[in-house]
Amino acid sequence: MRAKYDADTVKLSERFVKALKEVMAAEVEMMQKQNPEFADCWYWGRCTVSDLVYLDAFAFQYGSKEDMPEDGLDRFAVITL
Repeated sequence: MRAKYDADTVKLSERFVKALKEVMAAEVEMMQKQNPEFADCWYWGRCTVSDLVYLDAFAFQYGSKEDMPEDGLDRFAVITL
């Protein structure tokens, strides 16, 4: 998996991708515990990685089981532009 870093292309390490997936899983778990009434709203996560040189290089998206994208990816997935 590759991402941009300014004018360069870099290979995202397996550890980096795994860490992003863990962040998503941890946020889902935290939000489910914080508000059990809306726990079903937190089931899956996607992290879109854009240009790593910028502070807003990561865009996170979450949703319920019935709203999970039909993209064939796992429950937590990292996507690059």
